[in-house]
Amino acid sequence: LSDGSSDSHMEMPQRIGPFIILEEIGSGGMGTVYLGRHEGNQQIAAVKLLPPALAREGGFRLRFAREIEALQSVSSPHIVQLYSSGEDIGSVYYAMEYVAGETLSQRLRRERRLPWRDCVDIVRQLCVALKAAHDVGIVHRDLKPSNILINTNGDVKLTDFGIAQVFAAEKLTMTGGVVGTAEYMSPEQAQGQRATKRSDLYSLGAVLYVMLTGRPPFVGQSSVDILHKHRFGQFDLPSRYVPEIPVALDEIISQLLEKDPDKRVPDAFVLSRRLQDLLKSQELRSADMPTTADGKRIVAAPTPQREGPGDATLMRDLVRNEVSRQGIPQGIHKL
Repeated sequence: LSDGSSDSHMEMPQRIGPFIILEEIGSGGMGTVYLGRHEGNQQIAAVKLLPPALAREGGFRLRFAREIEALQSVSSPHIVQLYSSGEDIGSVYYAMEYVAGETLSQRLRRERRLPWRDCVDIVRQLCVALKAAHDVGIVHRDLKPSNILINTNGDVKLTDFGIAQVFAAEKLTMTGGVVGTAEYMSPEQAQGQRATKRSDLYSLGAVLYVMLTGRPPFVGQSSVDILHKHRFGQFDLPSRYVPEIPVALDEIISQLLEKDPDKRVPDAFVLSRRLQDLLKSQELRSADMPTTADGKRIVAAPTPQREGPGDATLMRDLVRNEVSRQGIPQGIHKL
């Protein structure tokens, strides 16, 4: 594990608690995640082992236990389920649901940005996760692409829920207790204020922005620079980079990224309904457009503007010339 101490490297353990370790599936500054199989019930799980240095941190176990208790109170098909936690090999671990697939970060690195309908689908699933957590008083505090898992069926799972403030790999700690990831942090978190459910919605707006455009709403030379922009800066509308998105989607993102929490979408349920209404309106518009046999839309090409005489004038002149050539009296061929 890499934590800048003598504990920075550990060989893959053969077992952690009751889990037989099969392989390493991920690592970061705050721990390594292994694929494990429970020796009793044969359940497959993702087992995260934290650095011994962090496990020895004063007050850590109390905070860890408090967060575990909170996670156990959340039940949602779009939140990675926590199985168990414990201590072993001189450190602390927890076991959670294993999701076969990839993180949203990995998908964005591969595709850079996603079609707007895919973005809306992902966010609507995340709304289900956030509503379940917010309903029991839990705020994620560190919503970002690397904490969003997508399985092989396209189902979205939110992970590191609640314990992100303790275990986040890109944890930022400044005066005022700022904890989170700069690119996706709400203005109030950047000020060191308490995070609320609308802070999560701001972060969700930033995630939606990066999915659509391939870049976060604010970038800078340092984390401090980015946090300052979250508090005082103005972002470019997503339609500047993706002009084909619906106007309503621009408006939803702008409201999610309001500096004042009271001006944001009030909760995840309302956001999900607005996105559903957006999809319905787009489907109605599409239904009114004619299509070919293979389902492609037929878009009428604009009639080109021609300079000079039109088709009717040209035909009239041709007829007149032909009549004159044949010597027909003027009174008869007057047109």
